[in-house]
Amino acid sequence: MVKSPIVSLRTASSRRSSGVSARGVGSALAASLVLAFVLVAATRPALAEPPPSEPGGAAQAVPAELDRALSEIDALASGEAPSAADAEATAGAPRAEPEGATFSYWTTRTVSEGTGAYEGYSDTLRSAGTYTIASRAGALSVHANYQWIYRGDSCDDGSIDRDVEVALPSRRYVGQTDLDDYDATPGGPFATWLWVPTTLAIGDTVPILERTFRVVDFVPPQGRAELAGLSLIHLRSEGRGRRDDAYGNFDTTFVDDYWFDRASGYFVATAYREEDVGSLNGAPARFVLVEEARVSTASYLASAVSAQPSIETCASGGWDGGADASVVGLLASIVAAFTSPVVLGILLLGFVFWLRARGGRLFRPAISIDGMRARVRALARPQDLPFVPPELSPHLAPFLAHFVEVALAAGERVVVCELSNGRCVGVGIGDREGRVASIFAQDGDACELVRKELGFTEFFTEHRHLTIPSVDRAALEAAVTTAPHAYNELETYEILELSPARILPYDSSIVAPMTSEDLVAVEQLSKTVHGVAGHAWLSAALAAGDVGYVARLDGAIVGFGFSSVAGDVGRIYGNTVSPAHRGRGIGKELARARVAAAVGLGASRVLAEVATWNVGSLEVLKGLGFESRGKMWVETALATPRADRVVRR
Repeated sequence: MVKSPIVSLRTASSRRSSGVSARGVGSALAASLVLAFVLVAATRPALAEPPPSEPGGAAQAVPAELDRALSEIDALASGEAPSAADAEATAGAPRAEPEGATFSYWTTRTVSEGTGAYEGYSDTLRSAGTYTIASRAGALSVHANYQWIYRGDSCDDGSIDRDVEVALPSRRYVGQTDLDDYDATPGGPFATWLWVPTTLAIGDTVPILERTFRVVDFVPPQGRAELAGLSLIHLRSEGRGRRDDAYGNFDTTFVDDYWFDRASGYFVATAYREEDVGSLNGAPARFVLVEEARVSTASYLASAVSAQPSIETCASGGWDGGADASVVGLLASIVAAFTSPVVLGILLLGFVFWLRARGGRLFRPAISIDGMRARVRALARPQDLPFVPPELSPHLAPFLAHFVEVALAAGERVVVCELSNGRCVGVGIGDREGRVASIFAQDGDACELVRKELGFTEFFTEHRHLTIPSVDRAALEAAVTTAPHAYNELETYEILELSPARILPYDSSIVAPMTSEDLVAVEQLSKTVHGVAGHAWLSAALAAGDVGYVARLDGAIVGFGFSSVAGDVGRIYGNTVSPAHRGRGIGKELARARVAAAVGLGASRVLAEVATWNVGSLEVLKGLGFESRGKMWVETALATPRADRVVRR
């Protein structure tokens, strides 16, 4: 997994104090034995350490050990004897678990060196904060508090304050991590980045978050004079990965380095470089992401490493509105430069079309969801669909990938709304012929961003959206809605389920599988009943594996419907019967045939969505054993829903 903007927040860390004291009563003989032991330990080659000539090697440790030994002698001469714990620390024996610690940190992440679609683009994320870590038997209790600001094509800022726990000795987080961008990342539990065992030797491996790192040396990072005097454990992970998020779709090459304090095992610094080659909305693109972070002060360091920077907010930093403001400024400059009536008229006409394309909005301010910037991007291929949290679609989640595949094949737009950490919070699928979209989004802001991007007024949804926090900024058309909802309700659907599914017998003299020769008649019937032929959708659905059935009377097609299977879940949809032939049981036979088809394809349960006004269809399905499992709606951004609008599903 590649780093996302907020992943840089992981670069805060902590270490424990490693001071040594000597107490008690001793003799000159005891003092000489201590000195002799320390000298032998200091000059003995250490296993898997750099040779004495390398920075950070054993030869570098001799002066510190001699100084510690002289301190022991002074303590003994003053009449104090070392305790057992002090003797262990003096001998350099590693601790099985870390002590508590506090530290402050800062981090900077930049995206630059762009080409293609990213030519001239750059963004920066900065964060800083403090960590407090308490050690207790078998666990670390971590309190994280940090602030961040993102500047790119918009400005966004926020803060995180949370308490988490790390199990020892596994180093795995119990529940969520201290990094908010990992809250929605599958694959946990993740290993902490705060601390590693001090017993690590060159060549050893250790997990950090979702990656495995290897100890490469005990040398501080080059070019960092403030870290040159520290004895550090250097870990590295490098390889190739994949980025499919708000930045686009890229193959990545990365090198990830960490440095930890060798005495305590706590984090000191990290450096990350990632090269991305791929595309943004289908256009070739390339950029480089670089991140570095380190502690500024820590209880386990003898002195401060660097000054702790402050993190400004978008308001305090005087954010000017981003790229949109620059567009308006450029337009003003052009008007000022070309004052002829013809040029002004052309510019004015272009501005009107530009403003209409933006839904009447002069500016598009950044919208934040859960403290992170949200952006919408279009999908070019079905495999570009990111991981979609199941709560976005409580009932139809198994079919989302199939819906996307069919929509793209039919030439429709599919967009996703993602946060700056890559978490998907919305998926939208258009249907231009049907004049309705399907939006899978729990958050009102995410829903509105997707709706505006697709350009639809009405949409299917499994969530009844509450008032949108950024409704004014999102420029929702609905001036009047039923409180506390953001949109008016056009239709309500009941979601039904047959579980366990079973093969239902049907009258094969009336109902038969749909063939290619039936398509023209099916499209004509669809046009008559629903007002749309649905040629593109029909062809794409059948090509993607959906199964169609038709009903015939006297040789003429008088009804049709479809069945689809995703995994072990079936779905029957599109049930249509000619108005002149209703009330004869044709819909029931079509339902039986499609359930049988779904079971034959491996479905253990079958879903159906039926409008609540369609009492006849509801009674048919419930008579076959279907039970209600929930609702979905058609929401509309119109203040007054059209009374004559019936939505096809």
